[in-house]
Amino acid sequence: MPEIKSITMVLGLESTCHISKIRVSNIFGFAMLMYQYSSPKRLFGMSLIFGMDPTSISAVLRGIEDMIYEKIRWGIQFNTHLFLGGFLDVCISLWWNILNKKELRI
Repeated sequence: MPEIKSITMVLGLESTCHISKIRVSNIFGFAMLMYQYSSPKRLFGMSLIFGMDPTSISAVLRGIEDMIYEKIRWGIQFNTHLFLGGFLDVCISLWWNILNKKELRI
């Protein structure tokens, strides 16, 4: 659990998450999500482990996923501006020159 606590702190999740009228601690919600991701689980099986009905588990899983995505989405979105025609040509040219210089030194 200390790892999960560290991850939730780094992500900046609130200590108590409010999802569809359900309150869960961020550690509990993240643990449920990691349990789900570790190998596909049925919601009914998870309800026996976590003591919640399958509908609530589904809501918590989706809510935690959404919260995490909102925290990290800007870091994972693809930057298409780097691959505009002119800029890409310049980058390829620079890398080509760097690689050729390294080959000459060897």
